[in-house]
Amino acid sequence: MNTRGRFRWIVATLLSTLIGGCGTSGSAPTLYAEVQFEVDPNPAPVTFRVDELVAGGVRHTFPADMVFTTNAPFFFYFENAPPPYSGTFTLLSGANVHVRLFVPGTTEVHEFNADTEAPEVTTVTVSSGPSPVVTAPTQEVRFDVCVPSATPGTCFTSGDAGVPNLPFNGNLGDAFVTYLLNGLTPSIYFLEGARDNVNAIFRLGPVTGDALMVQLFINGALEQTGSSASSDGVIIQQDL
Repeated sequence: MNTRGRFRWIVATLLSTLIGGCGTSGSAPTLYAEVQFEVDPNPAPVTFRVDELVAGGVRHTFPADMVFTTNAPFFFYFENAPPPYSGTFTLLSGANVHVRLFVPGTTEVHEFNADTEAPEVTTVTVSSGPSPVVTAPTQEVRFDVCVPSATPGTCFTSGDAGVPNLPFNGNLGDAFVTYLLNGLTPSIYFLEGARDNVNAIFRLGPVTGDALMVQLFINGALEQTGSSASSDGVIIQQDL
């Protein structure tokens, strides 16, 4: 399967002229393509930790006790995030992981394969270029997307990544721009530079009776949880 083909981005909605509070016209915001990290167990299963994900000098982390156990590729996406990009991951158990970074507009895939590069190394970093001075996000918007293995269940809090390789689609964005989504479970999305509100729809396709779960975190705090097995999908709306 051509993984890069799954991660093409499409900007669906853009207000090209913004009216400022003083009555003058503002310039259209700069938009960035979808960027994707893939952690692929080889062989499965593996348990890993995300030490940091960096986009445009903004550093994203997870709680220290949050780990991920998966039997299939696990995906991390950035929507509307400026370059450069880097991710650092630590293998906690299992034989090996392949970590790949896909940046649209380039032919290079940034990849670390512990089998051939450094079998004794358990912490790996992939990057698209030297990172500027790293800062914390001023407002972090994160969506966790999974199909829990247990019912009832949540995404990732117990370490279980849920049912893998189930396709989903939808969109997410804010009051000014919307990105169309096509992905596979399990996935985590970050929306950079969100303004005023965030809106998202996630749908499993085709619907097979499984329930897709989506959890919205703002600055690391859980704000909403939604689950649906219907074609209507999970709808998330949140003022910022």
